[in-house]
Amino acid sequence: MFPTRCLCRQTVDHLVAAHHALRVPPAWDKDESMGRIPSEPTALRRRIREHERKLRRDKHGCYDDGAGKRFLLAPLYLLAGDVPGALESFRWYEREFPDDSMEPGHALCWTLALHRGGKQEAAVRKLGQAMLCNRYLIPHLLSRPVAPGQFWEGSNLEWSSYVLEIPGEYYALWTAQEKAWASHWFDHPFLARVRAEADNIDARLATESVIAERRKLIERRRRLEAMDEAVPSE
Repeated sequence: MFPTRCLCRQTVDHLVAAHHALRVPPAWDKDESMGRIPSEPTALRRRIREHERKLRRDKHGCYDDGAGKRFLLAPLYLLAGDVPGALESFRWYEREFPDDSMEPGHALCWTLALHRGGKQEAAVRKLGQAMLCNRYLIPHLLSRPVAPGQFWEGSNLEWSSYVLEIPGEYYALWTAQEKAWASHWFDHPFLARVRAEADNIDARLATESVIAERRKLIERRRRLEAMDEAVPSE
């Protein structure tokens, strides 16, 4: 089950204990998982209203959303061609679920919404976060072959196979021009350095057994994932 708004922020000690824990992917609605996301805007908006209604119904001081409906809302807005609606939904998610683990498909759509909304610096940061939450995600988007097992995979959200669990409609949203933008920044020294640092941390985590040192490494990884450094000009 995914963490919900009821959960307190995890301490570094808890992160050490949970770092290798299996995280279940979103229980994609049957239609989404079968590639049957509605293609008509009216049907998409109906699906959006259904998810929003269920989330409101399941809120009792906090959200009980183990099924992961919150990860579907903003991408559905984007699929409906409503970029302002998608951005507002992402802001709602960020406000209501500040302690969530990042879900790769959600992060991919968030990146695209920011890019289409003209928020370029924020889009580059989100691209970096999407890149780090599953190292196979952006290469898959860009059709760059990457051998499974090349990167450390601490949870199922990081598995190479997880990128195939994401609805194909999310990838299809990206135009050739938008993929070229993602490719430019993925290869940019700024994100290349972030990847190199993440690889170094992950390699050390794979062998480090001293708890105090593992805590330091995990805290470094969390700071890296925050992507709070200034984005360089192109």
